[in-house]
Amino acid sequence: MQEKFRAEIKIMARKYPTKAPTQLIKLLFHGSSNTDPRSIYNSEEGLDMRFSRAGMYGQGIYFADNSKYSIRYAFPVPRERNVEEFGVAEDIQLHQMFVCFVAVGNPAELKAQDGSLRMPPLIEGGNGKDQVARYDSVVNAKGDHTIIYTNSR
Repeated sequence: MQEKFRAEIKIMARKYPTKAPTQLIKLLFHGSSNTDPRSIYNSEEGLDMRFSRAGMYGQGIYFADNSKYSIRYAFPVPRERNVEEFGVAEDIQLHQMFVCFVAVGNPAELKAQDGSLRMPPLIEGGNGKDQVARYDSVVNAKGDHTIIYTNSR
């Protein structure tokens, strides 16, 4: 996973030489709902588009700037794991979520929802070099949610 992410960052750094790394990468939150995070971070792909559900901006992997939002999608840890794995009493409900570095690149800032998206929209007029170019990710109208449409980011 880390190798794929590093490769993606190198591609973005070449693609956007005037952008600082802090403009290309964001630290964001992701809740996996009922999927045990262990099955995600122990997999080859990590967060995987094939298992994402369509949301307000299509089928993508959704991240939030604020953990308060993602907590409602956090994985409820089975109580029997509390003592064994976390040293916490069984009567406390623990939740887990991901804190991820996400390669956002050049995001499209969408003012309106579009549930049909499967990839970021085209850049109007291309990027000056190619006839057809796409944004790297999508940001919602408020700017507090980022959606990616590939596993390596």
